[in-house]
Amino acid sequence: MPTGGPARHQAQQRCKRLNEAKQQGMRILMNSVSVIAVVAVFSLQTFSVQAIAMGEGVIPACSSGAPQSHNGGLLGTLTVPDDLAKIYGGALSKRNIVIEVRRTIDGEIACASPLAGLSIFWPYAIAQIAATRQPGSGELELFRFDDPTYPFFLDIPKLDAKKGQDCASVMDWEQLVKLGWANARIDHLAEASACFQKAKSLRPRSIAASYGIARSASGSDRVPAYQALAALAPEFYEPRITLAAVLSTQGHFEESENTLMAIVGEAPPLPVQLSAYDRLAYEYDQLNRRRESTAARATVVKLKQEIWRRDTSIVDSNDLGVETKNLAAIEEESGDFNSSVTHFGEAVELLSNPKTSEAVRFEADLGRIRSLRKLGREGETQEACSSWNHRLRALGSELENAHWGGKELSTAQWEFSCGNTRGAFDAIERILKRKPTMDAYQTLERFYRALGQEEPARRTHELGLRFREARDQAILGAIFAEADEIIRNNRR
Repeated sequence: MPTGGPARHQAQQRCKRLNEAKQQGMRILMNSVSVIAVVAVFSLQTFSVQAIAMGEGVIPACSSGAPQSHNGGLLGTLTVPDDLAKIYGGALSKRNIVIEVRRTIDGEIACASPLAGLSIFWPYAIAQIAATRQPGSGELELFRFDDPTYPFFLDIPKLDAKKGQDCASVMDWEQLVKLGWANARIDHLAEASACFQKAKSLRPRSIAASYGIARSASGSDRVPAYQALAALAPEFYEPRITLAAVLSTQGHFEESENTLMAIVGEAPPLPVQLSAYDRLAYEYDQLNRRRESTAARATVVKLKQEIWRRDTSIVDSNDLGVETKNLAAIEEESGDFNSSVTHFGEAVELLSNPKTSEAVRFEADLGRIRSLRKLGREGETQEACSSWNHRLRALGSELENAHWGGKELSTAQWEFSCGNTRGAFDAIERILKRKPTMDAYQTLERFYRALGQEEPARRTHELGLRFREARDQAILGAIFAEADEIIRNNRR
């Protein structure tokens, strides 16, 4: 019997089995990737799934060409190491972990693709599914686990928001981590950081403590804290994406981009790719790098479509529809009308449900109409314009609600898309002089972007932001005068 008696021996055996499970899960995870071909800068058009051989056996991602997965069931709470169970995800807590797998009749996992949940837990989820050894039918199945951090989340104490609590007299590791998150939750970051630092001194390899240190860091301490966590747990992707965001906010745009590109280069599972490309699109928007932003947003839409197709409960169809509509608008602005007519059409279909305001669908279909006109498809254009003309007449006074922004504004949008550009600009000018609204400024910006006029679009966007924040009548008067000048100088 090893030194320390039966209890110590049993603990060692449990630790050994846990490590073996993690290694098995990591082997599957690192092979269950949907590899996206990145040519030049985000010239991504198609998905390709690549299996990477590691030692004996090949475990690929589940094919993107497969039909909607079947529900494999909820497997209950995921078993993870005690340290990882103390990660507090905030808004992420109580979200299911979702893994798509195909099992053979012998109970082996033929493919596996994580679809939701914190990335640090995916290897354990895959290993736990594999450990059931249940025979499969060969069809794709979705397995869900409760978030393993939720019990800990419920156990975090509530502190007085005015005082917080220091950890000077606390020596228990778990209590230190709890107090760290309790302080962080009420923005007592100095106390939180002290608690996490003390917890890390007790367990130097603790991911939970390192994550807490990063989350509670401020100023110049944030980057090194997240870098240390990335070095400790590179398979924990969410903090690495946060690191990129922190770098960007501190003005290190190139380093932020490189961090995100490194993540993409690892070909991680779909949710990580989605988060990385979404952040890249945001970064490019801020830098006015429209070409790269368009390509990154195209990737975001493709990734959301892929996840939604596999499990409609993860990605909301309305969210996907709006994202697709926004991508189409960028393509229209850049003159890629073949792509914009396709994506505007897809957005209309996704937004055609009772939960979505008809005004949003109207905006998407008008974009499709404009793209059809640019492609010379007049028959389809006239039919769609006639249909919406009748629909607007039927809606009548309903157009005055907040969704539509008013009858005159809705009519101006229809006129612009159906060929009466001069009449549309005249209507916007009347609205801005008589009763300006944020909707009117956004519509005017959309007109200029559809026409490919970047400078007046940019100026109109800035005016809209100033209008939203302005209260002083003199400032509003200056804004209205500038808007009138923009319209007069850029009228078509």
